[in-house]
Amino acid sequence: MASTSAWNSSATSNDEDNAAFLQSRVATAGVVMGDGFLIFLVFRAIPIVFFGQYDRFIDPSFLLHGVTAAVFFSMWVVLRLEGLSVRAIRFVETAGLLGGAFSTILMGAFIPLGARPDFIILSSMTIGFFARSVWVPSSARRTALLGLAIGLPMVATMYALFLGVDVESWLEIGEAPLEDTATPYTIASSVAIWLTVWWTVATGTAASASRVFYGLRKQVHDAKQLGQYKLERKLGEGGMGMVFRATHGMLRRPTAVKLLLPEKAGEHNLARFEREVQLTATLTHPNTVTIFDYGRTPDGVFYYAMELLEGATLQAIVELHLQMPEARVLRILEQSTGALAEAHGRGRIHRDIKPSNIMLCRHGGRHDMVKVLDFGLVKQLNAGSNSGLTQTESLTGTPQYMSPEAISDPDSIDARSDIYSLGCVAYYLLTGRHVFSGNNIVEVCGHQLHTDPAPPRTGTDNPISPAPERLVLQRVAKSPDARPAGGRELLRVLEGIELPSVWKESDASEWWDEYPLALRSQLSSSSVDTNLQTIDIDMERRRAASGSAGTEHALH
Repeated sequence: MASTSAWNSSATSNDEDNAAFLQSRVATAGVVMGDGFLIFLVFRAIPIVFFGQYDRFIDPSFLLHGVTAAVFFSMWVVLRLEGLSVRAIRFVETAGLLGGAFSTILMGAFIPLGARPDFIILSSMTIGFFARSVWVPSSARRTALLGLAIGLPMVATMYALFLGVDVESWLEIGEAPLEDTATPYTIASSVAIWLTVWWTVATGTAASASRVFYGLRKQVHDAKQLGQYKLERKLGEGGMGMVFRATHGMLRRPTAVKLLLPEKAGEHNLARFEREVQLTATLTHPNTVTIFDYGRTPDGVFYYAMELLEGATLQAIVELHLQMPEARVLRILEQSTGALAEAHGRGRIHRDIKPSNIMLCRHGGRHDMVKVLDFGLVKQLNAGSNSGLTQTESLTGTPQYMSPEAISDPDSIDARSDIYSLGCVAYYLLTGRHVFSGNNIVEVCGHQLHTDPAPPRTGTDNPISPAPERLVLQRVAKSPDARPAGGRELLRVLEGIELPSVWKESDASEWWDEYPLALRSQLSSSSVDTNLQTIDIDMERRRAASGSAGTEHALH
C-alpha cells in the first residue's frame, strides 16, 4: 500500500508539473491570437470613425471579428483558474481554437466577395494556427487533426459562398478561370481547390513545427530525467563522471546523481563505474557516502544515486587558507580512518584518498561529519585475475597522495597504501601544503619515491604538537612496514593521542554557523591543479611506446 501511495504521489506531482506548463502555454497562445485579431479590429474601426460610417460597427462581419478576439481572450481567462487537469486544459484549447476558427469563417461569409473573403480567412487562420503550433506543446498528429477540423468547414463555407457569385461582376475583376465557360460552380470550385491546397500546406508546416518543438521539449525532459531521478543542476565533475543535484520522483528526496562522462564511455569504463557502485554500496560505515540506487538509461547512460551532502571538500576548505587546528585535524582523521577500516576489513583499498575525496559536512544534526567519497579506483585484495578491472602494470591514483609502492609496484599495494595517502592528507590539513610538489607528474612521483618529507612544523606557523607530527611522519614513511597495517591499527593509535586542546561539537557548530560565503564561491570557481588529478597510466603500454629504460630513468 505504501509503494502504491508513493507511486500515486509521484504521478500526481508529474501531472501537476505538466499541467502547469501546458496551462501557461495555452493561455499565452490565447492572448497572442486574441491580440492579433484585436489589432486588426482596431484597424477596421479607424476608417469607420474617420469617415463617420458608424453603422458599420453593427455589420455582422465586424461583430463576428470582435467575437473571434473575445473567444481567444476567453481561453486566457478560463486558464487563470487553478487546479485544471491536462484533459481540461486540452478541452479549453480545442474549444477556443475551433470556436475562434468557426467565428472567423462565419465572419468571412459576410464579407463582400470582391474583397476576397477566402484570402482574408485563409491569412487570418494561417497566422493564428502557426502561433498555436509555436506556443502550445502538441504532437504533429494532434496539430494535423485540428487543421483538418478547421479546414473542412472553411473550404465548405467558402465554396457555398462563392456558388452565389455574380459571374459578370467577377469577370470584371479578372478572377475567374476559363472566362468563356465561367459559372458559379467553376468559380466556387476554383476557390475551394486553391483554399484546400494552401491550407494543406499551412497545416503540414504547422504540424512539422509542432513535431520539432514537441520533440525538442521531450528531449530536454528526457535529458534531465534518469530513471526515477530528475536532474536539477550540475554540482561537479571528476575523473570518471559528473555529479548533479537531483530529486527522487516518488520520495521527493534531494539526491546527488553521478553519471559516466560520455567521453569515458566504453565497456571497460562502464564496468569500472558499475563496480564502484557495487563496492561502495556494501560499505555501511557512517563516514562513507551512502549509495541509494544505480542503473542504466535506455540509451546506455550509467548512473548511481547517493546521499546529497551539505558541506565542502577538505581541499576547498584549505584552499581558502582557513585555520585547521590540530585537534580538528585529529577528529577528521578518526572519522576518515573509521571509513577506511571498514573497507580494509572487507579486503578493499581505496587507492585515491586525497582532500578532494573527503567531504566535511553538516549532516544529521552533527557538525564536521566526514564523508569519504569516490571509490572508483578501489581494489579488492586477494581477488582472482578475473575480478579486477584495473590492468596490471598500471599507475593509478593522484601523484601528491600516492604511496611509493603505488608508483614502483602498483600490483603489490595493500591497505598501508591508503594509510600513506591519509598521512599526506593530514600533512596538507596541518600545513596547507602538499608533502611533495613538482612541476609535473614525473617530478612529484620522483619525490614520493626518494625524498624524505620535511616535518610539518617547518611549513606552517600553526602550533603542532609532537604527537600529531610523529603520527603524520609515520604515515608517510617510505617503507610500508613502518606504517600501521590498516585502518583499525591506525584507529588505536589515534585514540591514544592526547592534545593540549580538543575540538568540541560546539566549536564545529560555531564554525558552521559562520560558514564563510567565500567558501561557497570557491566551490564553483576553484582552479584545478593538473598534478592533483587522478591518473590511470598503463605502464606496460607506456614502456612499449617509449622504452622502459627511459621511463624508469625519468622516475628515478
